[in-house]
Amino acid sequence: MSQRTRINQKFLFTTFLLFLIAGYVINADIREDAARWPEDFFSFAVIGHIYPHLTTGGAEYIIRKINADNPSLVVVTGDSIPGADTRENARTQWDTVEKLFSSFRMPIYFVPGNHDLGSP
Repeated sequence: MSQRTRINQKFLFTTFLLFLIAGYVINADIREDAARWPEDFFSFAVIGHIYPHLTTGGAEYIIRKINADNPSLVVVTGDSIPGADTRENARTQWDTVEKLFSSFRMPIYFVPGNHDLGSP
């Protein structure tokens, strides 16, 4: 591995950690402020690339957290399924996702990702 590659990897890792920490701090501040927001305040949740969590319980956890925050709507940015080589497999995967997403208590808007369109 070249020196430049190692530097790029360290930079990317450090940047990722900073975003992760900033997201945690911002999220904590928002949750404290949320109690003071007016009842008609508009908020939304964005999730994507959820298919790796379909069989681990992670997707259910995410949905519970979003339902607890009670946003006005949810935007799903794609990759809800892993992708399938046949229509039957795709239908089975979508049935799982539809059942899971039926537990949202707010409207859901989908933007398909490459996995959703059949490209694994």
